[in-house]
Amino acid sequence: MVLDGFRLNYRTMSIEKTLKYHVGACIEQSILIKSLLDSLKIKNEAYCTRIYEWKNFSIRTP
Repeated sequence: MVLDGFRLNYRTMSIEKTLKYHVGACIEQSILIKSLLDSLKIKNEAYCTRIYEWKNFSIRTP
C-alpha cells in the first residue's frame, strides 16, 4: 500500500472526536497520550515520523 501524499491530505481529529469515534491514526494516538500525560503533570514530548513517505528514507517499495 502506497501512502504518497498522505501527509498533505490528512487532517487530524480533535481529542474529543478521537474519543467519540474510537479511531485515529498514530498522530491522534500521540496527541491523546500527550494530553493524558499533561493532565497527570508528567513531563513529556511527542514526536512524529514520516516513514510512510519512503522517498524521505531512500527505501524502495516493491
